Amino acid sequence: MIHIHAICHDDLADIAALHGGSWRSAYRGIYSDAFLDSDAVVQTRQALWTRRLISEPSLGSFGFIARDPSGEALGFTFAFPAFDAQWGSLLDNLHVRLDHKGRGIGRQLLLALSERCAGEWAELGLYLWVFEANTAARAVYEHLGARPAERMVITLQDGSEAAEWRYVWPSPGELLRALRREA
Repeated sequence: MIHIHAICHDDLADIAALHGGSWRSAYRGIYSDAFLDSDAVVQTRQALWTRRLISEPSLGSFGFIARDPSGEALGFTFAFPAFDAQWGSLLDNLHVRLDHKGRGIGRQLLLALSERCAGEWAELGLYLWVFEANTAARAVYEHLGARPAERMVITLQDGSEAAEWRYVWPSPGELLRALRREA
């Protein structure tokens, strides 16, 4: 059984490790191998999550972490409510450990996140950014009813460029209904 709980300060190291590991597997061909294989991946994720959870937390931001019965971290998600006046709340991260993908952990995390957004920010949209080259993730979000709304080319931390798409749901309730249909 997987346990989903709200992220707290004590989860920082696990989240940084999950985030770095997910980048190393999902972003091959997007980021350079030299960057992904370096210690910089985990170091930058550790710095990011230290800011987000401890030194500079954004008002209202929240997330959930999935753990197995032994307490091992398997995945997490994180959001910034009411982040954009036009698009609504930003689903900023959804990462599941590579060896646990396909077991419904990402779905459970999205369910927890969309339930919270539907309860507190139901009138706002929900969106996320997905790399154009991450076709597997794009297919999942499209299957869950998100629509691509905007394409942007960005400069990555390793200096390379990549295209990403903004995927949107008109409301968190739409994502919640799609997830419940999948159950």
